[in-house]
Amino acid sequence: MRLLAPLHDLTAEELDHVGGKAASLARLTHAGLPVPPGVALTDAALRLFLEHNKLVDDLERFERAGRIELAAGLRHRVNAGVMPPALAGALRAACGGLGDRLVVRSSALGEDGKERSFAGQLSTLLNVRQGDALEAAVRRCWASLFADRVHVYRGAEGRAAGRLGMGVVIMPLIDARVSGVLFTMNPVTGSFAEMTLEAVFGMGEALVSGQVTPERATLGRPRRLPLLGRLAARLQVEDRAVSPVEQPRQLVPGSSEDLVWAAVPRPEEPRLTPAERRKLGRLGLAVERLTGCPQDVEWAMDPAGRLFLLQARPITAAGEPTRAGPALWTRRFIGERFIGPVTPMGWSIVGGLLEWFIAYPETSRRLLGGDPATRLLQGYPYVNATMFRHLAFKLPGLPPPAFMMEFLPPEELHRWTRRWAYPPDFRVYRSILSTTARERRWQRFRWNPLTNHLAWDAFVTRLDRELPSLEGPARDAGALVSRIERLILLLREYIKIHVISLLLANLLHQTLGGLVPPEQLDDLLRAPEGSRTTEVNLALREVALGGDRDALLRRFGHRASSSSWEIFAPRWGDDPTLIEPLLESWRRGSREDPVALARAQAAASDAAMAQLQAQAKGLGGRLTLATVRLARRHMQLREEQRFHFDRVAWSLQRALTTLTQDVLGDGALARWLEWPELRELAQGRREAAELLRVAEGRRAVWATYAERPAPPVFLLGDEGVEVAPGGRTLRGLGISPGRATGFVRVLRSPEEAHRLRPGDVLVTTATDPGWTPLFLVAGALVLELGSMLSHGAVVAREVRLPAVVNVTNATTLLRDGQRVTVDGRSGEVRVEEG
Repeated sequence: MRLLAPLHDLTAEELDHVGGKAASLARLTHAGLPVPPGVALTDAALRLFLEHNKLVDDLERFERAGRIELAAGLRHRVNAGVMPPALAGALRAACGGLGDRLVVRSSALGEDGKERSFAGQLSTLLNVRQGDALEAAVRRCWASLFADRVHVYRGAEGRAAGRLGMGVVIMPLIDARVSGVLFTMNPVTGSFAEMTLEAVFGMGEALVSGQVTPERATLGRPRRLPLLGRLAARLQVEDRAVSPVEQPRQLVPGSSEDLVWAAVPRPEEPRLTPAERRKLGRLGLAVERLTGCPQDVEWAMDPAGRLFLLQARPITAAGEPTRAGPALWTRRFIGERFIGPVTPMGWSIVGGLLEWFIAYPETSRRLLGGDPATRLLQGYPYVNATMFRHLAFKLPGLPPPAFMMEFLPPEELHRWTRRWAYPPDFRVYRSILSTTARERRWQRFRWNPLTNHLAWDAFVTRLDRELPSLEGPARDAGALVSRIERLILLLREYIKIHVISLLLANLLHQTLGGLVPPEQLDDLLRAPEGSRTTEVNLALREVALGGDRDALLRRFGHRASSSSWEIFAPRWGDDPTLIEPLLESWRRGSREDPVALARAQAAASDAAMAQLQAQAKGLGGRLTLATVRLARRHMQLREEQRFHFDRVAWSLQRALTTLTQDVLGDGALARWLEWPELRELAQGRREAAELLRVAEGRRAVWATYAERPAPPVFLLGDEGVEVAPGGRTLRGLGISPGRATGFVRVLRSPEEAHRLRPGDVLVTTATDPGWTPLFLVAGALVLELGSMLSHGAVVAREVRLPAVVNVTNATTLLRDGQRVTVDGRSGEVRVEEG
């Protein structure tokens, strides 16, 4: 076994002894890909060094015991050791032709595999000089094998995963004009139909260390289902979307052994041309074809435009998706509708309806642990997401269902998106289908995708006809009970349509994501006449500029500022002061003129549809056009349906308050009772004194919940799922493209709108329709809860507001006055220096 050899000269046997990184580079070199020349040290070199410095016994003790204190001693002695003369001479001779500035990288055995990458755990030294500095850099790489973080990583991965050993790879330092990373699958969505590219001026260390925000691009492959085992046979690459960003400084080699910051001459220029991006895409596909799996490729391009492949490793699979263990609970989806603790009355009605629609008790008992479909913790509602772990699937090379993934915590999502394919739990599907057939559950929903929107139109007509008859004085308590029951039936009919409308909107949106470029999709799905939310916001602006306040309240008094699914959420018609902060925000000005913006958006929508109609050729084109029209209608329904839910909820709130006033003498107590209790009291089957005590007790408990911070977004059983903080960069789901930098303003409710200044980054838990007037004041939006098709997402795209959702603990990690940059395409929120 040789101690070292050039990359191009390594034998098949030696590839097993130089470590994963060096072996990968050698294979890429043998295939003729543009890898810089390099030299690899085998693990025999490390063994010779340990023998020369009498450290073999220490290594064997460490491998047996694995204690951190033994690792620390080994690390110190390796760094202080002496290179054997024969090895030192061979090293200097082999590397002499690589230039004056070198890169020295650790290459552990088992590194950069499909299941383990060791990414960031071992040492890489840049701008290393020849001679003694090179020998010291090699010793530092060897010593990093015994670093505490590697010890912990190997322990977590299991020591049986491979023997302890290390090679080292030495290459010339590339004087990079631009450098970056290419993922040959989209690591965020799990789609193998597209690649993602990140690029920065200067050395790539600025990117991998998170010190510079990269320019990002998405490269799409031809839109057809990839064939298993033929990932790289599709060599066509198209440039689909670019997220430009200014970069004022770059890392460059210094005069010593360090990298130094230098100004970028033209920071606003694109890092790469379209041709260079496509060149990189083809390089990534060539690497993928050689290796047989998706790759994470590090690259650099010098001032002459020559492209170099610096490293390639498989995108690690991150383990099997989780299906066993405690129940998974989440506040996502439902937390957008109930931003604070629920009232007992409101939840007894809405929670009961949700259980009736979504619970499958027999399936849960037999296969999912037996937990109910919903629960409360500290007054906050949670949905049981365990079923989505079992229903989720990943077709070969395609993203898993996006709406299912939004119910999973980040670590579980990561496991899904990194896999090539994964089947659903067919037992759960069979059980659900069996229950559905036996109980004729399809009758609970307006499930037909072609007629669901027509059922909604008929429901609105019914509301317009019936709601006026359910207002005003009632002859007695019995009549009020009947009125409330009729309103609850209206809510049931609403949910019957709404659940399917949501599902169809999500499915159609994801389907179109593979058929229509993302920059076109938002324009296509925007209703040309605008949404109900736009209508309300323009009415608020008119009042702020001197219009008729009473007329606005007559039309929109049912609106709630937040928690719009909460029956007892404060409504504008009950408390007109709620709109004052919103009016004041309009008086201070907005980013854009809302009337001009609405016209521009309508024009863009019409133009996008006209372009699609002109391009719709053949059966495929006609199907795409029909899908867009259906998706547009269901996207519009999301806003329509929230608007009309408020109408029913306000009528129900007033009827419940009136009934409680009649039977208890205090209408304000209605929210602290549950509907069956109040109904029984009105029917003479409960004692008033008993329910008075119950109501007072619940009010006191609710007050303690309202004062506490919200519980975790995810629970496993009864324990919160901890999400590691992201340092200076927080990550979530980008739901409205664009990029903006501004000062953080954390708001707890729309009543604090007076604190928001034009251009501020609005940070809050979640947004309901009552928040959206602030979207034309804010410069960007960051939410702890949301989804690609949530209310806030739809409106943010409508008003061109960069937005990121599902940023865990954003309201506590970000502080008023911090300067941040929000990238609504990548989903990153970066805290800027100073």
